[in-house]
Amino acid sequence: MINFNITKTYVFRPSLLLGEREEFRLAERMSALLFKLIGFMFIGPLAAFKPIKAADVAKAMITVANQPKNCAAFTVIENQQIQTIAKSS
Repeated sequence: MINFNITKTYVFRPSLLLGEREEFRLAERMSALLFKLIGFMFIGPLAAFKPIKAADVAKAMITVANQPKNCAAFTVIENQQIQTIAKSS
């Protein structure tokens, strides 16, 4: 049996992902357009639903992976925290 010695697990929970895709999804494209137009309104409790660029999610993932491992063995990182991490990196 292979032992990967994984001691930490991070689950990233972004909202609607913005960016280019290979496949076309009409409802997703329409939602992305709508969210871009009204994104400024996503403050307070609604910030959890603010769309985020896929590149920003990737940036946050890389930043978290390179940090010292001083958090719980299983950590969920929500949309607002993903955005904060991406902006600071």
